[in-house]
Amino acid sequence: MKYETLGNIVEVSKGRKHNPSETPNLKSKRIIGINDLRNDATLVYTDDKYGVEADEKDVLIAWDGANAGTIGYGKKGYIGSTISRLRIKNPKAYFATFLGKLLQSKFEFLRSTSTGATIPHINRVALDSIKVPQFEISDQIRIATVLAQAEKLIAKRRESIKALDELLKSTFLEMFGLNNADYKKWKLEPLSSNTEIVSGVTKGKKYKDNVLREVPYMRVANVQDGHLNLTEIKTIEVTENEIQQYRLQKGDLLLTEGGDPDKLGRGAVWNNEIKECIHQNHIFRVRVKNMSINPVFLSALMASKYGKSYFLKAAKQTTGIASINSKQLKAFPLIKPPLPLQNQFAVIVSKVESLKSKYTASLTELENLYGSLSQRAFKGELDLSNVPVEPKVESEIVKTQKDEPKFEEDVIELFSDDDIVSAIKKILQTPMTFEKLYEKLIDELDVNLESEFPMQKLDYRKVKEIVFKQLEGDFSLLSQFFDEKEKTIVLRIKE
Repeated sequence: MKYETLGNIVEVSKGRKHNPSETPNLKSKRIIGINDLRNDATLVYTDDKYGVEADEKDVLIAWDGANAGTIGYGKKGYIGSTISRLRIKNPKAYFATFLGKLLQSKFEFLRSTSTGATIPHINRVALDSIKVPQFEISDQIRIATVLAQAEKLIAKRRESIKALDELLKSTFLEMFGLNNADYKKWKLEPLSSNTEIVSGVTKGKKYKDNVLREVPYMRVANVQDGHLNLTEIKTIEVTENEIQQYRLQKGDLLLTEGGDPDKLGRGAVWNNEIKECIHQNHIFRVRVKNMSINPVFLSALMASKYGKSYFLKAAKQTTGIASINSKQLKAFPLIKPPLPLQNQFAVIVSKVESLKSKYTASLTELENLYGSLSQRAFKGELDLSNVPVEPKVESEIVKTQKDEPKFEEDVIELFSDDDIVSAIKKILQTPMTFEKLYEKLIDELDVNLESEFPMQKLDYRKVKEIVFKQLEGDFSLLSQFFDEKEKTIVLRIKE
């Protein structure tokens, strides 16, 4: 296998800081920040006229900060000050998606070679030294296709797990929410009247002349929202009395006393996952004292909007960290639906969690498979003979701006400007994006998409020009605004 160093393949350009636009328009440029390298959940725009602009054929890298080394591609817009653009010098020799996936596999190397004592910075020498295997561009596309398909499977499995979580939330609301006709009939009692609430053992405590024994214990890091993370279990030396006092039993609800406000009071039910385990003092153990409360229901109630709202109101907040004390937890207003209904919910949770466990195991296998595939692919060990050359693999990536349709040069003008403006007035009764408006214009004007004539199936550029004209001047027809919910620019008829 022949290799070329990355420094000979790409040109590196550092981004700059941009001023976000409060009222972005169709001429605004997207700002690509560190979070955007992973997804397009939050779009930010600028009206700055100058910047380092990336397109879909560039590879982007987070250059400094906690996320240094994170790779993105398939993005279009101005890059922020913490991002650098890797522009391929010879696009005919290298496929951006292939290069991006290769660099994603080098994340640990980029982190281990970074500079800076407190804030990591990418080491340019180390980056340039990365060896890029030399494949024909058709094979680069095939490798990118295989890895993209594996990523799709991983993404689908993650979506399935997320969907199961959402199913449990919606089921809880349906069974115990305000829509339940009996909701107002249910008793409301302090949590302390139905449970025993205990804080755990203090870590770092000094003992004198006591016989100590080492046992595993639950830390804050082990207790997540709705589940326990048992990948790392630590131990602590304590007395026999403390072991008896803080030992966990099946059905105990573990709740964290502090954390980020949106994660306050996160908890999970203990099911004897570890023999003879105790809990530390930053975790409350809530143990049901009578048979009127199902621990699974109680855990879901704490994690619901009802529970989170109480904790946020009751909590003490300092420097972005919120915490609750024992008194506040004991006063929690416990809703008490009939026990059979609680038990029915617990059965549903058990079945969903069983399926979720299988999906999680499957996800782990898929992630391991992806790691093995990428290593073999970049070593040239994969048989790619049956993989089609798919140059459209980059279209799998979420793009921020839709490419304009490519049309023939000769145009048969079937519709006048007035025809299109009249159709826009009729269609735009509710705000929508330009792309959606264009699609609806095709239907409204009864454009024949299968026509053999080069009439552009409704000239995209012409419609765009008309829209721009109708956004300008005192007597313009249209206005635009940034839809916070959909995170995109939409058009509407001017009021």
